[in-house]
Amino acid sequence: MLRLVAVGGFKDVLMDSETYRLATNSSKPSKCALKILDAVVPSSVLARSTVNGTKEWSPINANVMAAIKGIFQLII
Repeated sequence: MLRLVAVGGFKDVLMDSETYRLATNSSKPSKCALKILDAVVPSSVLARSTVNGTKEWSPINANVMAAIKGIFQLII
């Protein structure tokens, strides 16, 4: 059974609990952030988007970025 976890306390950013556990047990914070980003944002969006956006593409959802930052606040 798939169990969803709110990422960084944000209820609108969800991922499965096993992937969340593996990501938060990463050896480096950068690995943790990348694993969560890969799980939450589709690869087609990641290929075209940046954190701040560009002229042609909008930025990654601000809630997703805030949730990832929120995880680090919970860990530290």
